[in-house]
Amino acid sequence: METLLKLERPINTTYRTFVDDQVLTASHLNEVVEYFEDQHRLTRVCLSGVGIVCGLQLEINQRSAISVSMGCGVTTDGDLIKFDGATYQHTRPFNDQANYPRFDGLSILELVPNTEEDLEDYTPLNSLPDLDNKVVVLYLEHFEEPVTECTSTDCDSQGVPVAANIKMLLIDKDDAIRISNAENDPIFFKHNQTKNFLNLPEVDVRRMILRNNFFTIAGRGTVLSPDSNTRSYFRLKESYAKIIAQTSLTADLKKGIDQLFTDFGTLLEVNSLPINAAVMKARIDALFTFNLKSIPIDIQYRYDLLKDLINTYDEIKHLLYDLRVECCPTERSFPKHLLLGEVFKEEAYYQCRHSFYPSPIIPHGHEKLQEIKSLLYRMQLILQEYQISISGRTLIKITPSLDYDRILSKRAIPYYYRTSQSLVSQWSYYLTHRYKEDENIAYHRENLSSRNAVQNPLDYNIDHKDFFRIEGHLGKDYRTAI
Repeated sequence: METLLKLERPINTTYRTFVDDQVLTASHLNEVVEYFEDQHRLTRVCLSGVGIVCGLQLEINQRSAISVSMGCGVTTDGDLIKFDGATYQHTRPFNDQANYPRFDGLSILELVPNTEEDLEDYTPLNSLPDLDNKVVVLYLEHFEEPVTECTSTDCDSQGVPVAANIKMLLIDKDDAIRISNAENDPIFFKHNQTKNFLNLPEVDVRRMILRNNFFTIAGRGTVLSPDSNTRSYFRLKESYAKIIAQTSLTADLKKGIDQLFTDFGTLLEVNSLPINAAVMKARIDALFTFNLKSIPIDIQYRYDLLKDLINTYDEIKHLLYDLRVECCPTERSFPKHLLLGEVFKEEAYYQCRHSFYPSPIIPHGHEKLQEIKSLLYRMQLILQEYQISISGRTLIKITPSLDYDRILSKRAIPYYYRTSQSLVSQWSYYLTHRYKEDENIAYHRENLSSRNAVQNPLDYNIDHKDFFRIEGHLGKDYRTAI
């Protein structure tokens, strides 16, 4: 006997219709059954998704009992498995009647439900010496039963009986990791990123606080203290520079970018984007490495650029955690089993548990992936397009925007970006997804819509705008600017 793997064989694309007085053979009937069964299985896998849909939660009572809650799941072979829940306190050696290839060479125990008789014949769960190293697996034992001889005078039924038994198993954690590696279970391996997600660095930039400290001098009255960062423009620049130069800030940002490309590269399909981690890190070094004795005049804008980068990085992280969309799941990932998790977790989360991996047709799954890719591209573009003019010949413009409590995508594009067509198309995924990217609001408006409301936004209703960017003054005499 062997496991019945339905979607790993060629999909049945034809079947016969029947006519009067036709002699039907087994192949005729099986063609019809297989065709519609394949369609049902493909509908589940390709239009809904695969993995644990709900429930199937583990509860461990001391070391003496394992309870699995009611739930359901879909295997990559298209099996819809509904489990009613059960509690187990005993085990027995597992005899796989289906000879499931994924279990070849594994040492497997079968959990015996408490509803079964003669439980004293089985091994109590609390007597297992290595229970701490076990993973619970739901397995659909799917096979054709042996055919017995059947004569016309002694036959209960015609045809070959097929069994589909739900089994709850225990396997070693090392074996669970092996059967769910990149080669055996590419879906699980690609999406099992909780540890990598938690290892992404937190990148926090300090606020620049204006300090006006005064002291009194006899005969001169109250004067501004030398340690006030408002005493001179150099002191002000120095305050910004010291925040940027703090030990771990840019290092953490570069580390986070590296991990997005390495740990999440396959999941985010970074090879499909015109971006490069090395290029981004080199540009960060070029913009944020400087001598405190020779601080660039645009230091305040570089500080704003740094905040834009961190905001984009945080937007990516916010979307990344629940990103599990899967288009056309490969049948070989978990065709007849679902990992339910370790008996005893080493972390707050399961390392060996299948999630649900929805089809792109499920709302927001595919869009979330596309938005993250857009944000990654935007991160490189804002590094490339940062450009400041200090000639004093730029126009001073007031651009209505939204305050800093809104995500960067919803704000106006600042003056310090060239605002190329590429940046315009990646600034707001919301607008680009609706083919309205040219309706972004920005200081530089050459690549935006010619609509007057976009070119001259202050002339129109600004009730929903609560922040105003006043830009273009750098390099001008302050009297001219005012």
